[in-house]
Amino acid sequence: MKLTPRLANSNAVHLAKLSDAPLTGREKEYLVGRLLQTVHLNFAESEDNSMLGTKLFGTPFIPAEEDYPACPQCGGHMHNLFQLNFREAGLNIVPGCDLLVFYFCFKCNPLKNTEPGWVIRTYAEPEQMKARTDLIVPPIPGQPEVEGIICPVSKSCVQAAYYAAVDVPSIYTDPGVRQNIGRNDLAMDRYMAYLEDLRNIPGWHVRSKIGGWLECEQDPQYTRCRCGADLVHIATIKTDNYTPWVVGDIGAIYLAGCPDPGCGDGQDVYWWADWT
Repeated sequence: MKLTPRLANSNAVHLAKLSDAPLTGREKEYLVGRLLQTVHLNFAESEDNSMLGTKLFGTPFIPAEEDYPACPQCGGHMHNLFQLNFREAGLNIVPGCDLLVFYFCFKCNPLKNTEPGWVIRTYAEPEQMKARTDLIVPPIPGQPEVEGIICPVSKSCVQAAYYAAVDVPSIYTDPGVRQNIGRNDLAMDRYMAYLEDLRNIPGWHVRSKIGGWLECEQDPQYTRCRCGADLVHIATIKTDNYTPWVVGDIGAIYLAGCPDPGCGDGQDVYWWADWT
């Protein structure tokens, strides 16, 4: 097909028209293979503080035989930074894990997964377990600020409402795109315009979420487990959207894990922070 030459400044109009055109069967087939199910988390202040709910801070789920963990670095009190209920969200991401609790030491303030000062606990079918009912949220010294770090207020809690959606990859132009949509420039333009339309939905890629794509570019060490398997995105918690729940100047905390049930490294869960 011969295309009529057009002025460079008409490109935006051209793409807008292409984005309105119906996608071809091959384009749809490719998109289905790329979109991943995700659940966006909209947090709001809550008095409920459900023991098993997905939440930021507040009282975590702790079985009757357990207690708050002590910091592996300083031995001091740790706090529930966030709790994720995968069963409530309708996703099964970490094998054998229905509930994940991420504990953090505000005194040590670790900023990467290689530093001590954090603990992750996971539980299968926690609703079948007897929970502690006598828990007291440990105090934070110098609250609400510790050495310049804004800390959550004791017993405060913001809980999540779940919104199912789909995610598109952070990088659209991977090596397989042209081959999968027939090496057709017109189809490529339409495909790219469609993804841009999705990405321009307000709040599309700035929300906290469970599942879906990992919306960041990091060092290669964060893309594979030590066993060699590709890591699966577990959750993104956008700390800059909520007050008073902010840790330093971090914009987001990401969790990724090994999806291989036979992982020799014991179902490693990795986390790291992003300052963008």
